This record gives sequence, structure tokens and C-alpha cells, in this order.
Amino acid sequence: MHRAALALVPLLAACSAQARDGLARETAEAAITPVVAERIRGVPTTKAVRCILDNADRSQINALAADNVQGRTGIADDIVTDVLFRDGTRECFRRWGIVTALSKVLA
Repeated sequence: MHRAALALVPLLAACSAQARDGLARETAEAAITPVVAERIRGVPTTKAVRCILDNADRSQINALAADNVQGRTGIADDIVTDVLFRDGTRECFRRWGIVTALSKVLA
């Protein structure tokens, strides 16, 4: 897996900042999805992943992307938990109507 991550380095270096950010977000999304599906069952996964991704900072997105490329190391669980309890994430969940399902899971 580490070889796969290293193979991406030259490709990412050749990309624009916008393209790198987009690729990192897509890869991070792939790391977040199984965590949401396993940890917070009963919520609409796609919407919950979007809220978490939108409220993660750049370093967290990069760490999630790296975790996805290298294989699940557990860092994704920690990052998702951290982002899950941010005000912005909770507000996003409210907008999508996820709060009720989430409160049942966390109770």
C-alpha cells in the first residue's frame, strides 16, 4: 500500500491546487464512508459523510486521504469522531434532518 501512495506523489505534484484538493476530498470521502456506516448506523450515510467532509479541515482531509490509500489504520475513526462533534457538523446534520437519528445512536 505504501508503494501506491508513493506512486501518487508525482501525479499530485503535477496537478493544480484545485485538482489536488478535489482528489484529496474524494479519497478522504472513501475513508469516511465505512466509518460512518459502522459507527453511526441509522443515519443517511451519504449526507452524514458530506457533513463530516465539509467540516473537516485541510490537514484532516489529507490525513483521511492518506489513511485510505495506505489502508485503514484507525486514524479515520479518530478524525471522524473529532469532526462529528463540531458545531458546523451538528448544524449540517440539523439541516439534513440527521440529528434525530444521530441522537438515538449516541444515546
